[in-house]
Amino acid sequence: MGQLPLQGYYLLLLLRSGSLYYLKAGLKAGDVITRVDGRDLHSRDEFEQRVEDHTEGTKLVVTRRREGNEDDVELVTAPFPAAQADDLAWRLIGVGVAEADGGLVVRRVRDGSPAARIGVQRGDRLLGLGGAPLDSVGGFRRKMIELRGARSTLLSIGRGPYQYNVQIALAR
Repeated sequence: MGQLPLQGYYLLLLLRSGSLYYLKAGLKAGDVITRVDGRDLHSRDEFEQRVEDHTEGTKLVVTRRREGNEDDVELVTAPFPAAQADDLAWRLIGVGVAEADGGLVVRRVRDGSPAARIGVQRGDRLLGLGGAPLDSVGGFRRKMIELRGARSTLLSIGRGPYQYNVQIALAR
């Protein structure tokens, strides 16, 4: 494996964050994004912020380095597809949820995931995420999309008469 660049953003990390739209633009895992709209990048957070600064449907130009060559690629911003939010939750937190009894219930927990490490179990109630209360799968998906670039989040779980609020690191 080669050395990481001193500056730039490895697209492999971007692809793991759940966005497949970049593949349609001709970008691939291993590409290094060095600039957005002509401005140098120094971190993932900086990349995410620059993309978020563009409204939906607007164009942005990223400079990619591939195999030692740099070229500009034009992208059109698009919202994160809600259909992928469940996969994102499975990867980042390690839970699958469903609506039941007026709220959300954990239907599955991935072994070794952040949720499993704090003891979340099948049948627990998912009460909140990122400090916001949840009562529907739609709300859960919107919150997952909002948190996709975060490093950690507050997870609120109900079990029996108790509520547990735990800050968890998101898997990457």
